[in-house]
Amino acid sequence: MFNAQYCCTFKKIAQKFRCILACLLLAAPLLSVNAIAATAQWNARTPIKAPTANNDNGKRILFDVSHGGTQGNADWVLDGAFSDFADALVAVGYTVEEYRGVDLNSNGRIDFFDDYNIPANVGLNEAIITYDAIAHADVLVLAETNRPFSVSEYLALEQFVQAGKGIFFIADHYDADRNLNTWDATEVFNGYNRSDSSAYDLHTHYGDLRNPKVANAGWLVQNFGIRFRFNAVDYKRGVSGVKAPSDTENLTQGVGPVLMAAGATLAIIDNTKAKGLVYFGANDTPKKWTHANDAGLYFGGMAEGPYVAISKAGLGKAAFIGDSSPIEDATPKYKREDNGTTKKTYPGWSDAGNAARLSINIVNWLATPETYTRFNSYRHRAGIVTPTPMAATEKSDPNSGRPWSKPRGQYQPWKPLTFAKGSYGAPCPVQGCGYTDPGDDNTPNTGTISVAQALVLGKGTRVTVEGRVKSELNGIYALLLSDANDQTTIINVKLEPQQREQFSPVLNRAILGQLIRVTGVRDSYLSGPSIESVSAITIIN
Repeated sequence: MFNAQYCCTFKKIAQKFRCILACLLLAAPLLSVNAIAATAQWNARTPIKAPTANNDNGKRILFDVSHGGTQGNADWVLDGAFSDFADALVAVGYTVEEYRGVDLNSNGRIDFFDDYNIPANVGLNEAIITYDAIAHADVLVLAETNRPFSVSEYLALEQFVQAGKGIFFIADHYDADRNLNTWDATEVFNGYNRSDSSAYDLHTHYGDLRNPKVANAGWLVQNFGIRFRFNAVDYKRGVSGVKAPSDTENLTQGVGPVLMAAGATLAIIDNTKAKGLVYFGANDTPKKWTHANDAGLYFGGMAEGPYVAISKAGLGKAAFIGDSSPIEDATPKYKREDNGTTKKTYPGWSDAGNAARLSINIVNWLATPETYTRFNSYRHRAGIVTPTPMAATEKSDPNSGRPWSKPRGQYQPWKPLTFAKGSYGAPCPVQGCGYTDPGDDNTPNTGTISVAQALVLGKGTRVTVEGRVKSELNGIYALLLSDANDQTTIINVKLEPQQREQFSPVLNRAILGQLIRVTGVRDSYLSGPSIESVSAITIIN
């Protein structure tokens, strides 16, 4: 079911696109009605995690997955390998929501069609960013975006920041290219590919995306005074040149060396717009990533540019980090889209060198509107210009416009119908996709029901259930909920981290026997029927 808060905004647009859709289908025989019906049927409802009512700060964070944050080993979703990050945000009062796109044709799905390689598909692709669709949020997290933004999407991001909002750009090393489409997050964020091939001049819809070969050109530098380098650097001991809080808007308060497990740095061009938070320290000894196709490490030390940085350009804000490793956790949700195998993500959120404290500090800063517009005063100190903001090697592409390796089998990064079962965006058969997702079933939440009624519903159904807390289950991680009228009829409830202190019988014995109301998704946990992805849980007596 399409998120209700967007319906009014897009009602007129949807009517318009029904007509456009029909016309484009006639003009593009490669697309069929069956292909449209099969694509991404699983993603009708997006996950949301919310704080308790007495802890709600009234602010919303969007995790974007509309542009490749789940491709390859990436799993940057709030209920997958970014779940620790999301849970920590919820714990301090934020509502965290996954952003998938815009249901332009009002069919209850976010359908993806290649409008980058096949121009006839313009208007069909719904995995897009528009300002109206993200305007309700305070912060947008762009994690390893692997598909280029169109001209209109860049404009939407600009409008978001101009409205006083914040964007957190999480990149990775050059040649991360997780979906093998020749685009890395560093390139997408900069606004141009490393290659200068004429193939990257896409004209009207995407614009000229060729390497400009100068540091002061490109979308990111023009709007935020900074660019991502095309380097690939390893320093797992932790990047130690953490600037003093007085130089960083207090964002580095309590922050130690930050893990870099193959990542990129940035280059500051306009120090009134951008400044670094974390640099390589004098005693750090970073090395090139083993698989780097060029020098990997260009200058070393502070000359390599900041690993973590921020920008204040106008009313809005932005923050940047060159690696996902210190933010991710080891609980991926989806399968790999190229081969269907289980992903391997890094337990960076809790490992040594994690960026947990820094990330929360950054989001708090991004979510707080402030009227100053530049770093040019004693209170808001200017940054340090990077001496050589574009190295000579960054002006050419060692891959000659090709992906760093060739996709295997039938997999095509632009075609969801080739994605493996259980991966994000793969067509989902009626019997399910091999993973639990709130969108697996389009059955709406029809009101509060009993435990007995919940037990007969299919997996994926979103429910609100009332029952009594019977006992703990699996220590602090879950509880048994019995039917209010029959203690022998039970269902498992998997608790989110922020819910355990109040609702785990291990941590709070007083909760035993209490009548509670739980909103979540019908599923199976510890081989028994369950409610998971719990978005709300309250005591009702």
